[in-house]
Amino acid sequence: MNSSKEFLEQLAEELRYLPSKQVNEVLKHYRDKINVEIDYGTPIEKVLESMKSPAEIAKGIYEMHGVNYLAKRKKQTKVKDVINAGICAVISCLIFFLFFGIAYFFESVVINQISLIGNAFTFKSILDIVLTTLCVLSYILIMFVIFIFIADLFIILLNGLLGKILDAKESTRGKNYSFMDFTFTGWFNDKTKKPKFLFKVLIGLVIAFIITGVSSYATNGYINRTIRNVTSKSEIVEIDDKFESIFINSNEVNLTIIEDANVTKPTITYEYEFNKYHYDITNNILNISVDKNKTYDFLGIIQAPSSKLKLNIPLGYSLDKIDIKVNYGDIYLKGLTNSDNFTINVLNGNVILGDNKNIDNATISLSVGNIVSNKNNYNNLNITHASGELNSGEDTITKLNHHNGSSSIKTVGSKIEEYNLSNSSGTVYLENLSGNTITISTNSSINTLYDINYRIGDFKINNTCKLNITRSYFSEKIVTLSNTNSYQTLNYVKSPLMDISGLNGTIICTNINTNYSSDKISSYEDEYRDRAYSYNKIKLDNCKIEIKSYEANISIDELVADELYFEQTRQLSIIDNVNVKSSKMIFLSALSNISEFYGETIDMKADSRSITDKTSIDFVNSKESELVVNIEKDGTSEFNASNNITIKEK
Repeated sequence: MNSSKEFLEQLAEELRYLPSKQVNEVLKHYRDKINVEIDYGTPIEKVLESMKSPAEIAKGIYEMHGVNYLAKRKKQTKVKDVINAGICAVISCLIFFLFFGIAYFFESVVINQISLIGNAFTFKSILDIVLTTLCVLSYILIMFVIFIFIADLFIILLNGLLGKILDAKESTRGKNYSFMDFTFTGWFNDKTKKPKFLFKVLIGLVIAFIITGVSSYATNGYINRTIRNVTSKSEIVEIDDKFESIFINSNEVNLTIIEDANVTKPTITYEYEFNKYHYDITNNILNISVDKNKTYDFLGIIQAPSSKLKLNIPLGYSLDKIDIKVNYGDIYLKGLTNSDNFTINVLNGNVILGDNKNIDNATISLSVGNIVSNKNNYNNLNITHASGELNSGEDTITKLNHHNGSSSIKTVGSKIEEYNLSNSSGTVYLENLSGNTITISTNSSINTLYDINYRIGDFKINNTCKLNITRSYFSEKIVTLSNTNSYQTLNYVKSPLMDISGLNGTIICTNINTNYSSDKISSYEDEYRDRAYSYNKIKLDNCKIEIKSYEANISIDELVADELYFEQTRQLSIIDNVNVKSSKMIFLSALSNISEFYGETIDMKADSRSITDKTSIDFVNSKESELVVNIEKDGTSEFNASNNITIKEK
């Protein structure tokens, strides 16, 4: 030993069976001792010669702790090292599996891109073939170099874990085998005698990839087509044989089916880059399929152009059924007038329907994407939609069953006789709809309804939902129910029978069975001004309203009815500007402020569940004519009324 560093390192190794805190204290002691001697001018060699060897020092320290101390500590340390070795072995196995998963990904990318080079020779332009090939080769080599860097990272991690495993055995403790110093990066540096060789190669490949990619884009080559999603090849075929149904099955394609007055025979137009299509007619069914899409993409950034299939149907061509199954792509059906049944199943894409008439049954199933429906005529329409958006307008539908996940729904200006909506969490906006029955059950969402004119409306909201119904008329009845801290607001709503209830949350009723004022109407734009005028023309001969709260707060401002049944449990109600002929009001351990309540008599019941959980009612009426309140209350309830209210206790 010729240095204090070597001495202290050997001492630390000999003391490895001591707790780390004690080891540090011993090392500090001898480090300070050596430094003091050196400061006095003693050469380091003589300082070390005058001291005991690290082994002797360690032996003395262990003996200070007792005869059996070293044996016990060795046993404890061995157990600890074995446990650590086991953990490191498990982690090493996990790292191996992760590495092979990454290797499989890189292998699939490389094979995919090599296949693209083979297909590039189908391009018409020699320049396109050359630039695409060079660009793809650069990309493959970039992926190869990146894989080498990743492999080196795994080697370093595994070598570190292997060292901890070897330390568990006395004979291999501290040993370093030659293969543990190997890395691919170091091997390339040694062979080329150039530092950072692979990094420099990576930079060069990236530059080559950018240059060839930009050149391909500038010359309208393959890279240009992938970015613009434009294909280079097309086929057109006319179908002479008659068929009554269409079945289309494809993994990925953009599909258009259109009724066209300019064709006399069904015509298929297919635009593609690599993927062929096939068709045949069996049992009067036109079967069309597209080869599985070869997704040549650069880490999902630049994808191969999507194939486009267009089927032009002669005007008036009769079809029993159109059945479409596409995993990825956009579906566009327009102007079909003699197609009885549609079935559209799409995993990811968009479904666009326009000006289709006389559709008996239509089924749309879409996982991710948008649905657009405009000016269509359906008898039965079934929609199952997981996420995305639905926009529809000016449709005529006899029956609509809509199962919605988290999609945003916007429907305006449609006539839907029977509308059934089951909504998980999507935002719902409905405007200017009319029909017979509308039933909505919705969760965790905002639901806004304007100008809804139906015979029966049934609305259930749950899980912090918000329901807002404005300027709407239900000629027979409307039923609303809110659960789980949800909010329902009815503003300018008319119906001869209203059943409004909430288990908790908030109920707000404003301008119920009342008309818009002239000033209010004049503030609207033309279309909404006309709707307000039409709403004012609706007259009700007899109106019954039930409002029931089971621990929901209630606010009522301007309400007109022939009969009112009101029940409030717990929570608070604020009631203002109510005009009814007869009413029955029940308050159970609730607080209530009532003002401007018009009517001849009110039957009221106040019940308190306990002294602390009691009913308290403040009733103020500024009307000149006297109002009679027939009240039944227990001993703990409070009823405070203004002077012009006659109280008759039961």
